This record gives sequence, structure tokens and C-alpha cells, in this order.
Amino acid sequence: MQLKTDKDDNNIRVLCVGGMMQGGVKALSAEHAGILFLPQTRQPQDGRAPEVSAADIAPSDLLLLFLAGSGWDWLERLGLPDGIASQRPIVAILDGYNDDFALALLKWGAEEVVPSVDCPPARLKRSILAAITRFQRNHAGATCNVKSDHASYEQTALHTLDTLPFGIMFTDVESRVLFMNSAAKKICLSKSGVYVSDDKRCCAIDQNENIALHRLVHRVSHEAENVADEDYTFRITCDDGGVLTLLVVSVGKESAGHGVAIFMDSGGGFFNISKDALKSVYGLTQSEAELLLRMVQGETLAEISAARKVTLHTARSQLKSVFAKTDTNRQASLIKKVLTGPAVLMRG
Repeated sequence: MQLKTDKDDNNIRVLCVGGMMQGGVKALSAEHAGILFLPQTRQPQDGRAPEVSAADIAPSDLLLLFLAGSGWDWLERLGLPDGIASQRPIVAILDGYNDDFALALLKWGAEEVVPSVDCPPARLKRSILAAITRFQRNHAGATCNVKSDHASYEQTALHTLDTLPFGIMFTDVESRVLFMNSAAKKICLSKSGVYVSDDKRCCAIDQNENIALHRLVHRVSHEAENVADEDYTFRITCDDGGVLTLLVVSVGKESAGHGVAIFMDSGGGFFNISKDALKSVYGLTQSEAELLLRMVQGETLAEISAARKVTLHTARSQLKSVFAKTDTNRQASLIKKVLTGPAVLMRG
């Protein structure tokens, strides 16, 4: 998205929302270099947080909410305007943290939810940078006044990618690696299925698989109409007899350039996504969550229907429902949404 650059400094301006935070903005600014914490202009009345005004929001880059309890009544007490989550990135700090309310806040529109007991300055700064980066990616065209600090954003993005339990690599249309997370590096260094060549291309060890992989990257990066949903999944045979599953999805277009994201899993990453997490995050039924999990694992719709002993018509109907609940319309975009969403970080 296009960023404004009319600020006279590089500080990120964070509006602190919640009565308990108003007296500590100076101390917060002193602890966080490069971040200016702003108080609300209206003062609390009768112990309640003041309503957030348009004048408060205008100069801010992000809203930092302090919720003293878990429940929508605590959020309503902050007096936030309707649609605020689509106007500014939001980081919520929960004093009474619980997983259910944290997930509800993420679905409402908060980019990050942090327990107050686990929020030292370094953690809070990472959450603020990650929230801004994610908001800019998901809300193209929204107003955000942050001056680009590419080094900080890239470091935060890479840190976030390194928390994923599977490999992810970004390449251009010619399969040249732009960057990858630690799990992908480990897979490539093992050279059991894929590796990075001297000219920085992602390659398969087997020559035939290598040719097929490069052709797929080229087709997917241009979002070719003849790429069927099942073709986005690519399996590579490893030297030890195991299978490395690759999911290849398109990223970037127009001025951003064509390219792909290659998700890699040899059995310990997106194979272990919890069905309960999928149900909780996306509001799926048990059957829908099982179908989605198998799809993320690389199975085709025909394979899924056979394994679950349901008709292909039933599987298609369940997939249609999953599309509606996840706001997607193709299997590739659905898989990409799941693998870059909160469900991959939830275990159990």
C-alpha cells in the first residue's frame, strides 16, 4: 500500500486507549525508542474510559487497547468508533487474558493480542511492528501514516515467519529465492528433497521433479487459468524414502511483481494443525475442519471423499461452506489463508 511520508520524524505514533494507560504514556515512550505513545484528548469520567474521537485517531498509526478484563463489555467501555479495525492496526493488551477472548478479538480485527503479564518493551515493540506490517498487507488503500522503515519491517516479518512450524520460501517467477524462514533453510540445507542452487534458484534433487517444479512456479506465479486447484500441491521424494510436500501459491501482482510462496512440510508442520483450532478460528463444523485439514495436508477432494467415505458431492458441498466461512473462493487461496493465519500457531 502507498504510505504517507509527510511526518517530520520516523516515530510510530501509538494512541493508547483505556483509562488505566493515560498516565503512563511518557514512561512508555521513554522505554520504546522510535515509538511515540499518545494519550486520548478526552479525560475519563466516572472511572470509565473516554470515547475515542476522530481527532485522537487522525495523527495515530496504531491503536493500543488496554482491556482490564475478558469480555465484550470491556471492549465496549473503550468507546471505539464502528469499523475502527479497518482504519488502523490494533494491538490489544489483556489484563485478564484467556484464549477464547483473544481469538474473538483477532476475528473482530485486532492484529495482535498480548497478555499484560508477558509484555516487556521488546515484546510490545515487536507486536506493534508486526501489527502494522500485517495491516498494510491486508488493508490495501487504508490510511496509515507510518514512514517506511524497511529494515525494521523486514526483521519483524522474518521473525514472524520463523515462528511458523513449517518452511516457507518466497521466489520470483524464475524460482529465484527472495527469502525464506529458518525451517525452509533447514530443509534446503539437508538436501534430502530440495536445495538452493548457486544461482539462488529453488531446485528439486530429482531432475524430472525439478523441471516440473519450475514449470509449476512459472504457471502459478502468473495465476494461469489452466492451473487446477489440485495442481498447487507438489510432492517430492526424499533420499530417505520420505515425502516432502510443497504447496505453491501466487503472491504479488502489478507493481509488486509476480512470484510465489512455497510452503514446505516433511511431516512436522502443517500436518499437525489442530482441527479444534480450525473450528475455533474459522467457525467450522467438525466435518468441515477435517476436510480443510486434509486439504492443507495436500490431499485432493477425491482423495478426501474416499478416505472419509462420503460422496464427492458431499465433499464439494462442505468445501463450498468452508469457502463462505473463510471468505475465499479457491483451494489455493484457502490454503494460503490457513497457513498464514493464527491456527498454525495453536497446538493441541
